[in-house]
Amino acid sequence: MRKSIKKVVSLGLIFALSAAMNVVAQNPGEDFDNGLIKVKKGCEYKLAKRNIKRTGKYSYVNVKADSVYPTGEGVEDDYTHCRTNLRKNGKIISKKETVLLDEGKLKKVGIRQGYQDVKSFDLYFAGNQPDLDAWIAYYYNGN
Repeated sequence: MRKSIKKVVSLGLIFALSAAMNVVAQNPGEDFDNGLIKVKKGCEYKLAKRNIKRTGKYSYVNVKADSVYPTGEGVEDDYTHCRTNLRKNGKIISKKETVLLDEGKLKKVGIRQGYQDVKSFDLYFAGNQPDLDAWIAYYYNGN
């Protein structure tokens, strides 16, 4: 009985240590996180996160709108899209000036030719309805 308990505890400890090593082994040049931002009417872009680090290995970064929803109480939540772009020193570096995100779907946001070696960028969001404010819960991975 004691041997089997020791085996179970040992296996559990090995599993826990290997899981911890996977977390520590993340590439230090990549930046990934999530956040929440309130965007105003008029589809005007607002800074969500500044100076996101990236390795430069890929010609894109991953961005996802986990949730897009109205700011007001009692308003029907039929929001399903928002907009995003990437900037460096105020200049748009994403391939498209406006990248449409579908709620809940990860999207590869391409980086323009000539900016693919940029090691950090700023992430901006805007709503998708000109006459409505929105909350956007987002995720990004700088790659």
